[in-house]
Amino acid sequence: MSTLRSQLARRIGLPLKALAKRESTGRIVDDLDKGQWLAPEQLRALREKRLRRLLVEVGRDVPFYREQIRRLGADPQGDDPFEILRGLPTINKKMYRELGVALRSESPRRRPIVAHTSGTTGERLEVRVDPDAAAYRYLAGFRGRSWWGIEPGDSEYKIWGSGIRTATGAAELAYKVVRRMKDWAIGITLVSPFFQKREDVDEAARLLMRKKPKLVFGYANSIHLLAAHMVRNGLRAGPGWPKAVGYTAEMLMDWQREDIARAFGAPLFAEYGSCEAGVMAFQCPQGSMHTSDDIMILETLPTPGCADGLGGVVVTDLMATTYPLIRYQQGDLARLGSETCTCGRGLGRLFDLTGRMNERFASRSGGIIDFIVFDQAMKEQDAIRCFKVVERGPGDIVFLAELHAGREWNLADRERFVKQCLSLLPADVALSVQVADHLPSEPSGKFRIMIAASDAARYL
Repeated sequence: MSTLRSQLARRIGLPLKALAKRESTGRIVDDLDKGQWLAPEQLRALREKRLRRLLVEVGRDVPFYREQIRRLGADPQGDDPFEILRGLPTINKKMYRELGVALRSESPRRRPIVAHTSGTTGERLEVRVDPDAAAYRYLAGFRGRSWWGIEPGDSEYKIWGSGIRTATGAAELAYKVVRRMKDWAIGITLVSPFFQKREDVDEAARLLMRKKPKLVFGYANSIHLLAAHMVRNGLRAGPGWPKAVGYTAEMLMDWQREDIARAFGAPLFAEYGSCEAGVMAFQCPQGSMHTSDDIMILETLPTPGCADGLGGVVVTDLMATTYPLIRYQQGDLARLGSETCTCGRGLGRLFDLTGRMNERFASRSGGIIDFIVFDQAMKEQDAIRCFKVVERGPGDIVFLAELHAGREWNLADRERFVKQCLSLLPADVALSVQVADHLPSEPSGKFRIMIAASDAARYL
């Protein structure tokens, strides 16, 4: 039975969040609930309908796709929309940025929601999202949580960056504060992932034990840091809480999973998503990573060196017609399957997801140097195309930046960046910045961000 807080969150808290996205919460929740149980032929019909609508609108109003569909000689109204989709080019971060207004509708119905990401690929991007699509993406996450018995309003202990400490102006700061208030309205306790010293982890553990949340959610490595601390200090969650522990943004190793299981004594689930596309897949209690097939189309493209169906993940958001995201390269590797899951949901499945494994370093005092610090500070650094964080030695860090062509990284921006990073790093960390002509990917094609001292000579 829903608790009073759950009912308030569903009727007040979630609508507050959706209000910022300018969309009706109840209709979308019902739509998503029905979508997960559709039979294969029903799901295909829904996807075909939504894809056709998307192609009709972008073929009429979005310059880049109007030209691409014209080039194909295709008719979105009458031709097979899946065939048209396969004929469209894939785009990556660089293309998305360079195409700019050519990827936006000439007849927008609403203003977009603008988000920024530096991403686990090390390349920052400003993303414009349809309000409709943003609401669907957000509530798709709640759908996945419901599979684990988590209801809107259930208390959540979220290890996540608020962005408040790295806000660069009054308007951005106000937005971040309001967003945090909205989180509070639906029962979220936000905890900084920046564990700079042992006392930070101690405080995070004390807060956890006091709050006794129904859900623990956050960055994979940050959750593991907390869990390992709890195990070392004889702390255990429960009894009766949390119902589940969820992670995203990075992969977990088996030994990390074991620490989390010992600390929390609760089932562990994964969410696969990104700032650009939202929640693309969510793990069910039977262990399947179910793809969000009712609101997006995932593809995997052949990738050199990969076999057995493993390929690069490409996503199309079916709900984003004004600011479309079509055949966007996520930069991860996975395999797709349509095998039926014992949970009974008709959604597809994602297997063998690889990528997003980011190392973290330690300072001489044992403080943690995590990718998340640089991710947060990158938000307003427009000149930087991509970056690597190189460890020269314990606590001695070099931030390597590759700039956009023709751009300069001025002294004021450099100083602001270093100041923001140092405010989030352990006190005994030395940080310097350098500009590189080109930062290469790994032989596998993945872009590695955190470079340990053992490999530093390749980059410095």
